[in-house]
Amino acid sequence: MRALRLAVAGLLPAVLVACGLEVTGLQDAPLDGGTVSNADASVGFSVDSAVPLSKDANGSIPTPESGTDEAEGATDDAGSPPPPPPPPPVPCDASAGCYVLPTGWSIVAFAPNQTAACPTGFAVAAPNDLVESPNASSACTCGGACTVGSAPTCINGELLVSYDVNNPVGPNTCGTPGTTQSNDPPGGCDTDIYNGSFSGLDLKFTAPGPSDGQCASPGQATGTVTYGAQDRACQPDSTQAAGCTGDACSPNVAAPYAACIAHGANVACPAGTPFTVPHTVGSGATVACTGCDCAITADCSGTVEFFSDTACSKGELDVGADGGCQPGAPASLTATTFGSYKYVANAPTNVACTSSGTSTGTATLTHQQTICCLP
Repeated sequence: MRALRLAVAGLLPAVLVACGLEVTGLQDAPLDGGTVSNADASVGFSVDSAVPLSKDANGSIPTPESGTDEAEGATDDAGSPPPPPPPPPVPCDASAGCYVLPTGWSIVAFAPNQTAACPTGFAVAAPNDLVESPNASSACTCGGACTVGSAPTCINGELLVSYDVNNPVGPNTCGTPGTTQSNDPPGGCDTDIYNGSFSGLDLKFTAPGPSDGQCASPGQATGTVTYGAQDRACQPDSTQAAGCTGDACSPNVAAPYAACIAHGANVACPAGTPFTVPHTVGSGATVACTGCDCAITADCSGTVEFFSDTACSKGELDVGADGGCQPGAPASLTATTFGSYKYVANAPTNVACTSSGTSTGTATLTHQQTICCLP
């Protein structure tokens, strides 16, 4: 045992030197199992409890403060960790009141009346009062203006004939109907004529009426257009007021208004969207009336030229066709019977036209557009 103590005592100076400690005062240490100590020594410990410590490359004993594995509160040399990624955007879902606007369409607040004030968020601009389904069935009438396009003629038609026996002292009225002359072809040489003597007769020829003229009488829009519906549309104050981010909108519109989409033309509601109820609307309506019937009036007259032969070339007697009763063949005329005639018509006078019949109206929306709403 003593030998062992001596061996330990011999090793202590080497251990202390290796640990960087002074060894002064250790040479006289007792070897009887007592404690090795020296009041002047800088380090003192019990041999039985001493644990040798390893040194680093610089000759220092590492401490927790200089190490990386044992230090408390250690951080990554690269700094703080990156923040987590943002959550994915919530999809625009019609069941949640979010709608994606199709290209060419805009959001509006729409009401089926023209009395309710525009709702909040849609109240800055003036409202658009709109109408649907115009009806002009009672808007047009006839009996107004009538215009003669081309003047008629007085050549076509029969010559009415009446006569009486000339009374030198009494009135001559030509009250007896005679043989109607066909005047066919009109103005040609005709032979359908009274074959007896014209001597001592009073004759009255009534000329045919006007024909072949053209007139026009447009229907007059004097009635009222009715509408199937009268609506009001309000524009949003801003995209934010309409609840829109890009083309995704979540409008919040108070009754009687509803959120709808609008297009500036007469088109079908866009396929694949929930806005399936169409309203074809406009700011008003124009009315077109069909033309009315018209008739031309005019005064016609002419001359009936009688001939003693059947070729309208000999023994001429002219009798006016103006509806007046006048003497027949004068006594001085050699021929008193006639075989042919011609009718020579005068130009019509007092030409006018009158309007009649009915006119049908058709109404067309002005500034037409389409508004599509939810069912």
